[in-house]
Amino acid sequence: WQTYVMAENNAPPEAPAKKGKLKLILMLIVVVVLAVGLSVVGTMWFLGGGIPGMGDAEQEEGAEQVEVFVPSTYAVLEKALVTTVQAEGRQRYAQVYLAFEAQDPVALEAANRHMPLLRSQ
Repeated sequence: WQTYVMAENNAPPEAPAKKGKLKLILMLIVVVVLAVGLSVVGTMWFLGGGIPGMGDAEQEEGAEQVEVFVPSTYAVLEKALVTTVQAEGRQRYAQVYLAFEAQDPVALEAANRHMPLLRSQ
């Protein structure tokens, strides 16, 4: 009977090569730049400004709007609003005269309609 003895692998396992942190730093920079870019584009889109370079140039040139001057209309409260204010431990009164301004006369009509509620608040 012959016995063959196999050599045992007593060598310590090789340590895995250390990955540089450069790859991680580059990935973080790319993610941050993408997040900033997407937030800017998303904000412009939601605010209706459009995305630069994505609109029709012909449509933008032909869509120049002429601003029309609309005079403001005013509604003045004849009687002052008076309320109490606590100041330095004493009760004081505050008196305010108001005037509402709007370019849409319908808004002032609504304010006049709700004037009792405005005065009581």
